[in-house]
Amino acid sequence: MRSKMVVSFVLAVVMLAAVAGCGPKTTPTTAPTTAPVVTEAPVFSLTEYTLGSLFPNAGAAYLEQAGGLLDQLASLSEGTTLFASTFPVSIDQELTTVQDMIAGGAKAIVVIPFADSALPAISQICNQSGVYWAISMRAITDPEVKQLVEADPYYAGATYFDEYTTGYQLGKMTAEQGFTKLAMLSTIKGDTTGDLREQGLRQACTEFGCEIVAEVRGLTQPAEVAQAGESFMAAYPDLDAIVAVFAGNIGGLDALVGAVAASGNEVKVASVDSPYDPAAFFDSGVGLFYIASYMPLYDFTLANIKAVNALQGTPILNAEGKPSDTVLHAKWVTTKEVGLSISAFSLNPDFLYYSDEYIENNLFKWNNAALDETRLQEIADAYDPFTMSPTLLGQ
Repeated sequence: MRSKMVVSFVLAVVMLAAVAGCGPKTTPTTAPTTAPVVTEAPVFSLTEYTLGSLFPNAGAAYLEQAGGLLDQLASLSEGTTLFASTFPVSIDQELTTVQDMIAGGAKAIVVIPFADSALPAISQICNQSGVYWAISMRAITDPEVKQLVEADPYYAGATYFDEYTTGYQLGKMTAEQGFTKLAMLSTIKGDTTGDLREQGLRQACTEFGCEIVAEVRGLTQPAEVAQAGESFMAAYPDLDAIVAVFAGNIGGLDALVGAVAASGNEVKVASVDSPYDPAAFFDSGVGLFYIASYMPLYDFTLANIKAVNALQGTPILNAEGKPSDTVLHAKWVTTKEVGLSISAFSLNPDFLYYSDEYIENNLFKWNNAALDETRLQEIADAYDPFTMSPTLLGQ
């Protein structure tokens, strides 16, 4: 929505002047009067642009949902969208996809870097091309890289989860249910998100007496994840639980739960990633809990909001006048009923987190001058994943 016009009226009124004197009377002269002059403050002018996405917009419900979320943002801000054909799964692939997006006309893009080491190159590519960019699902953990990125005038900020606390809760909640001999599925070392989750998990194990007796890293395919579970159980007959810092691609956690249930062992599964079928996860008697599956795309949505605002010349900044971080916090699903409730939204390709009106009035800074990083954090904190509806602060 364009900013409301402010109209100011300037009225110049010149009074009649009478000249009196001792001499002959003179005819009073009247200065010419002028009509009110109306001036209009300029309407905020939006720049037409293309919003690039590393996510494809087809092939799965969550991809279609991601596409719809970006289409919504772009349509409300004079933009169009451009989607990658496949999601990159390595640093090299991500750099290539970013370059392809820019070659296709993208002027704003959100990246999901696999490691801090990718960010200097991404910053250079976007800076040289005049492309505004933001980070989703990853925190910058290297201080030198963070300083370099935040000095880039095209950088719009980051949104991510408190992954250390997420990993800590994974270990704490598992131990509190009496499961302390663990096997771990995780990312390859160097993955920012996986490393932070694992640090938190290991800290919880130290505090609550858990032992990680085996680990497997970097699996992506559901069949690989299932096989890893079978190998854990064969090697450690007294294993209590498998904790998944990362359970691979969509369907990985489902495959793991299926393999454990089929084995007849008493092993349990707890995960940061979400199952595709929450009913089967809990009905199996194997699944303990997982994170509410709305989260990656909510994170992604906020990052794109930052990029669009920056492109339009109204960046969302912190108190120091710099692009900053919006930090989200994990919500855990511990029952089938809650899991089914959330999956009704997370698996709905047409689901949108906010209405057009709410976005226009609250999340576009050209319409809401009060939108800074503090305000955006308040909005994010108020979002209720268990009802999938925002608490509209101040509305």
